[in-house]
Amino acid sequence: MTAILKPSSRALPAASRAIVAPSTPAARSRRDRQQANSQYSAHYSSAALSSRRAGAPAPVQALPVARSLPKHIQVIVMAQRTSTVVAFSLIASVLAVYSWTVYSQQLWGKEYRRLETLQRNERQLTSANESLKSQIAQQAESPEAGLVLPSSANRLFLEPAPQRYQSAPPANPPAAGNSNPSKPFGY
Repeated sequence: MTAILKPSSRALPAASRAIVAPSTPAARSRRDRQQANSQYSAHYSSAALSSRRAGAPAPVQALPVARSLPKHIQVIVMAQRTSTVVAFSLIASVLAVYSWTVYSQQLWGKEYRRLETLQRNERQLTSANESLKSQIAQQAESPEAGLVLPSSANRLFLEPAPQRYQSAPPANPPAAGNSNPSKPFGY
């Protein structure tokens, strides 16, 4: 019957107006806020007026205690925190490994260039050494050098030097002015 007879919202009492009110979430939250504000302002204005008249301070109301979250939500929150910490530590370790890899590659490249330079210098020194050997051999073969081929006629024989015998030092040298012969001189 309410659909056929649509009375105005002014004629209905407050309890029945709540039933007729729209039931969308936005309308409900707006309505709840309006009711809470009206109750708060009515209570506050009457309490403030009575306390101002009596000269007493306004009464202090305790704030509602926050309810704890259900266990499954607490587990999910803890898992989120843990995964956040793990993610940040993994990101930090990946960045550290990447920077170490880049640094080691740069260091390897630098040392490889140094190795190539040393190998090139070694090849140049080896070729210079071989050319000097060849040049010395050519100079030795020329008659102007004054070198002769070894033969039995131009060999030199040396006589060994006489052996020298070293005399053994005395076992305990006499200590001049040393009253205790068991102590060494160095102390």
